[in-house]
Amino acid sequence: MKKVLFFLVVLIGLNPLFCQSNTIIDQVLGQDLVAFDNAVYLILSAGDKIDENISPKEALLELEKLNWSIDIKQAEDTINLFDASLLIMNSLELKGGLMYKLFPIKRYAFKEMVFNGLFENAKDGNREISGIELLTILGKSLAFKEVQ
Repeated sequence: MKKVLFFLVVLIGLNPLFCQSNTIIDQVLGQDLVAFDNAVYLILSAGDKIDENISPKEALLELEKLNWSIDIKQAEDTINLFDASLLIMNSLELKGGLMYKLFPIKRYAFKEMVFNGLFENAKDGNREISGIELLTILGKSLAFKEVQ
């Protein structure tokens, strides 16, 4: 019962994502480890950096144009907490602390998100994440942006 309630709260928090294709959200929820292109699509569209009608593969091309200091992987590769942190911090334009402002790299983006409580059990930034975990992190990040 707790998991169902938690899931409903997460879905409510992800209100801006409901305009997107349900197929992509369904794909992400079904992935044990979320594919890089799907993660990029959801994160960039949550931050209004891309048109929500493009495909996840096209979202990767848009990411290249943004020139953020992130290693762009193949579409079918998975995403880890380090990469997700940097994408979310940039896409949602979250403010960071001194080190992140001086060096906006994935390590400090990860530390900022851990400090702000946006991750649970985040000891290893190289850990790959599931689809539901990505959506949970995005929901928390969007809520955090509202109070920031």
